[in-house]
Amino acid sequence: MRSLKQSTFAFLCLTIAVLGCAANKLSPMQKRQITTRFMEAPYEDVFRATLTVLQDKDFNIKNTDMETGLIVADVVRELHPVLKTAATLTAAFPKLGDETETTIEERWDYTVSCLIAAVTDSASELRITIHKVTHSKTINSSSDRAEMERRGEVIYDKKVYQDLFDKISVEVKRRQAVQ
Repeated sequence: MRSLKQSTFAFLCLTIAVLGCAANKLSPMQKRQITTRFMEAPYEDVFRATLTVLQDKDFNIKNTDMETGLIVADVVRELHPVLKTAATLTAAFPKLGDETETTIEERWDYTVSCLIAAVTDSASELRITIHKVTHSKTINSSSDRAEMERRGEVIYDKKVYQDLFDKISVEVKRRQAVQ
């Protein structure tokens, strides 16, 4: 009887894991819905507003091409030095006799690619893709060794994209009011 309970429990855990992973996978259409917006504004206004917003968010503009509508920008965010030191010290001195392994995310590199296309004379499509590379250090308390790791991913957080699109939309309206 116990074997049946264990098998049922294992099956239930596997089912939850598979369904949970399936829920986290986005289809290409879902990704496009998150990363793309149509704007009721001319191409040039959207292009210039996008540049302005990225610069306001401290991104370094690496490449722009007004003809193709491409903008590439990046920014590096680092863990504050005080927090980095505190995390390293905490990892180095665990409770007496405990052996621990601590991973500290120290730096994040973000690259944003924007593609703007004119749909009509007064409407544009804006697609943004955000790539994130996380640099982390894993410290083992029983040795003086630390391992560095880089992990890259594309961000599909709806709130992050919505915030960018909202700021760009406000900038477009500001530009149009000035003209």
